[in-house]
Amino acid sequence: MTGLPHAPADPLTFRWSSLARLGGLPPEAGTGGQLRTEPADFVVDELPLYLPQGEGDHLMIELRKEGHTTGHVLRELARQLRVKDRDIGSAGQKDRHAVTTQWVSVPVKGKAACRTSNCQA
Repeated sequence: MTGLPHAPADPLTFRWSSLARLGGLPPEAGTGGQLRTEPADFVVDELPLYLPQGEGDHLMIELRKEGHTTGHVLRELARQLRVKDRDIGSAGQKDRHAVTTQWVSVPVKGKAACRTSNCQA
């Protein structure tokens, strides 16, 4: 207990009922807005910790995707580059229902395959 008269038992608990209503509208009225009706309404651009330096054991590829899961795109990329999908590195999953860009790393042996296949899904 904090000793304050109307403090919740757990100060980290959020309650929607504690927010003031907009314009005195009842809860079922809503706000009339729409969220994310098109993928382009939500854009995610991954920023790498560092940019590729042009050397090393992996090829860095910046992907742009829309309407696909990260897993699906990585599996297709692995198939086209003839590498194992577990050998492709990424920084987590990005939203399927958005326009996203993200960086992935591919073992160098996939580099030659990318040049010959154009890496298109």
